[in-house]
Amino acid sequence: MNIINLFKTETKKEASIMPMSEDFRKAAEPIIRSLAAKFGTPFYLYWEEGIVRNFQRLMDAYKDIPGFQEFFAVKALPNVVIMQLLSSLGCGFDLSSPWELQLRKWAGIPIAKTYFSSNNTSRAAFLFTEEIGVEWLNLDDITLDRREQAISSSATPPRQSTATP
Repeated sequence: MNIINLFKTETKKEASIMPMSEDFRKAAEPIIRSLAAKFGTPFYLYWEEGIVRNFQRLMDAYKDIPGFQEFFAVKALPNVVIMQLLSSLGCGFDLSSPWELQLRKWAGIPIAKTYFSSNNTSRAAFLFTEEIGVEWLNLDDITLDRREQAISSSATPPRQSTATP
């Protein structure tokens, strides 16, 4: 097993291997080698306390904006456990594929806490969002709005759109 010194970076190459806050470094340093021995390398280590703290700092920064809601982009970290943690904190979710919609289901996240944001969206993906009841679509191309409306088979009112011409 090859363990690189993650905590005393001496070169630019080593410094870029694992960027971390000082708090995370202090929490991880005592256990990182034993985790590497137990699980092998590479592995991912997520710090729940740090995630919660950063989310709370973000929400505090925008607390004066009525109705502010944070939406986590699942494509950045498609991890069911992290999604469950963020959901418990009140976070919403930005989903961009049928796969991410499935992750949402496995994480037990209500569809009402999500929106679907996708480009080059297939007809099948739009049909799937309609089938499972996605209420919010973020369309970054006006032609997607026309495609979605043409595909929609229900008589429901038009969905919210943030498309720009």
